[in-house]
Amino acid sequence: MYSVADELRTETLKRVKKLSPEERVSLAFELGDFDLALYCTYHGLDPSVALEKVRLLRQSGRRVSAPTRIPR
Repeated sequence: MYSVADELRTETLKRVKKLSPEERVSLAFELGDFDLALYCTYHGLDPSVALEKVRLLRQSGRRVSAPTRIPR
């Protein structure tokens, strides 16, 4: 069964495939800026504080890579 979401996904993919690499990178940055603005608005934060919070959240639960550990 084909849904509206499938149709939108297909149309979006077609449009993105027509973009040049530079346009794709530009679109990615625009989407990132838009997402950051939404996050700031929702949480009532300044962009710099929001970026730091997102960086910390991305690191939570991650383990240090074994090759980078200093032997004791």
